[in-house]
Amino acid sequence: NKGHIIGDGGGDSGRMRRNFLAVAFWNATLQTDSEGIARVSFTAPDSLTRYRLFAVVHTAGQFGTGETGFRISQPLMVESALPRFGRKGDILVAKAMVYNQTDRPISAMVKLELDQFIIAKDETERRVTVPAQGSLAVRFPLEFAAVGAARTVWRVRSIDTPELNDARETFIDIRHVAPLRRAVYFS
Repeated sequence: NKGHIIGDGGGDSGRMRRNFLAVAFWNATLQTDSEGIARVSFTAPDSLTRYRLFAVVHTAGQFGTGETGFRISQPLMVESALPRFGRKGDILVAKAMVYNQTDRPISAMVKLELDQFIIAKDETERRVTVPAQGSLAVRFPLEFAAVGAARTVWRVRSIDTPELNDARETFIDIRHVAPLRRAVYFS
């Protein structure tokens, strides 16, 4: 799922990215107008990525295909690199990539919000400077403390331009160290 990693908004009052569908839009019943043009609009998923557009068309006597693409991005983005599952007691370094799509360096605050299933081993907020048209890795040490569906939220906000912000929510399935044993009795 290419879109699992990266969307719009996310400031304290902004919208958080949660919709990471791999297929942005599908419609097998579109019809063209008299000039052979089909128009459609849809709400794109929150994934900040490149989507490929495929078209397959046919008439009674002709068949054709076409391909193009489009990219969804924003000036300042955060991409989580957390695992999808782990074991209680695991210690790891959580990593996120912060991307600057502008032509100037951005000073920003990066924050990792955790719930009761994960313990931070150090600070979870850091000031960084992301180079123009560049990226920067941010790391925080963590420990998986309890079994359950852990929620994490990565936030990045420009210090000089607060409207440049992003947030990314992910869930980690934290399991027991060993499978739970069950007894089966035969009679």
